Amino acid sequence: MAGTRKTVGATAGTTAAAPTSCTQGQPLIDGTLEAVKHVLAGLSLADQNAKRYTFLLYNGSVHHWHAVQPLQVRVCVRVCV
Repeated sequence: MAGTRKTVGATAGTTAAAPTSCTQGQPLIDGTLEAVKHVLAGLSLADQNAKRYTFLLYNGSVHHWHAVQPLQVRVCVRVCV
């Protein structure tokens, strides 16, 4: 099934990926920017108690990089700015 992802054996407390479609253009950029907002919100919460949540700060920064890096491609920069 093209365009869908399934998580096998999802247990209580975990999330299964929702069906996806091949989003392109501005909807893809908007969705990526929305994801970045969520990651930044999580980073700011983890930063409030950085000593305890250092691992979350690291993991959040890695997820932020993976979400933002495609937006930094030269073609996409022209569309976003």
